[in-house]
Amino acid sequence: MQRLALFFLLLSFSLTLTAQPPKNASPLTIRQVMEGEDFVGHLPEDIRWSEDSRTVYFSWKRDADSLRSTYKMAVAGDRTPAPLNLEEQKALPEQGDYNPGRSLMVYEKNGDLFLLELATGKVKQITNTVGQEQSPRFSGDGSKVVYTYDDNLFAWDKASGATEQLTDFRKGSEKEEPALPEYQQWLEEDQLALFEVLRERKGKEEQRKNRREALKPQRPLEIYYGNKRLSNLQASPDLRFVTFRLTKDADAKNTTVTKFVTESGYLEEQRARPKVGSPRDTYEMGIYDRQRDTFYLVDARNLEGINAKPAFLYEYHTGSEPFNPEYDKPKPIILLGPVFSEGGRAAVVVRSLDNKDRWIATLNLERGTLNQYDWQHDEAWVGGPGIVNWEFSAGTLGWLDEELLY
Repeated sequence: MQRLALFFLLLSFSLTLTAQPPKNASPLTIRQVMEGEDFVGHLPEDIRWSEDSRTVYFSWKRDADSLRSTYKMAVAGDRTPAPLNLEEQKALPEQGDYNPGRSLMVYEKNGDLFLLELATGKVKQITNTVGQEQSPRFSGDGSKVVYTYDDNLFAWDKASGATEQLTDFRKGSEKEEPALPEYQQWLEEDQLALFEVLRERKGKEEQRKNRREALKPQRPLEIYYGNKRLSNLQASPDLRFVTFRLTKDADAKNTTVTKFVTESGYLEEQRARPKVGSPRDTYEMGIYDRQRDTFYLVDARNLEGINAKPAFLYEYHTGSEPFNPEYDKPKPIILLGPVFSEGGRAAVVVRSLDNKDRWIATLNLERGTLNQYDWQHDEAWVGGPGIVNWEFSAGTLGWLDEELLY
């Protein structure tokens, strides 16, 4: 019995010593804390494979370096990291999009487009302009490269080298011919009725106009989007549909952050985000059907809970009328995606701007309607595995085949 008591006493003493945190004898100053990575060391970032899987590239800053540099490390043999020289950095392909056979990769670098043959490592420059060609992707059959330039989509034909403009988005509104006052319209009609030569001239002018219209090449529909902001242009794999996002600014007042330590020696104000509770920007997703030459907005009114008010509003309800748990119209949302399957089916993530709801749905491109697959609701903040808190991210979403989503 005494031995058992002694055992428990020693065990308790041992656990007490173990539970006591070790004393840190090394000094830590505020200066060291403010140095950040310069004090604790710089970790490799932006780690990626080469296209032949023989080399790993990453961004790194050694203690003796003044700036971060791109390093390479061979998978086999000598694995000593070595910095890339300027010529190697210029020739290094960026991450891009693969064709269906994964024999080619298209990517954008410094505003130009490049085509990489994976088997040979040969690079072909597609564009060389002072503009910014961006977001290149292969069409579904791999015959074309679709990219964004100047807020419009273009398609470069790999075989012929021809470039086709797929959209014609224009800021502002379409100019309309001003209507003539009633007396001027009557006078014009009266003149045509009285003078045969005027009727002949007008008839010939209409014929010339009709001929010009008939001889015009086929161009995409002019789509005016007013004073909204255009973004997120995507083409379906068969290039029939183009989806896009329109953002209407809330015109909320921004806050500012004062910079006291400046090169000029004067205080400088840096623009920051609006205060919490300020009006929010609103978003719409549109679809341009190139085959029917028309466009329309996605209708999300059939989503479950799209009109539901947050439960906390009930606690602040005043007045004699009973609390209505639903809004008169759908709550503000943002549609993220679409993510296309190989066959052209489209899936989207829909998030409410009050962060209470998240839907997963398929998008009927021809009708602009949604077919709900899943609805997640949280009265605090919708989240969880695979759900990114940032409202502009769809999180993890993709197609396993033409019927299954993940």
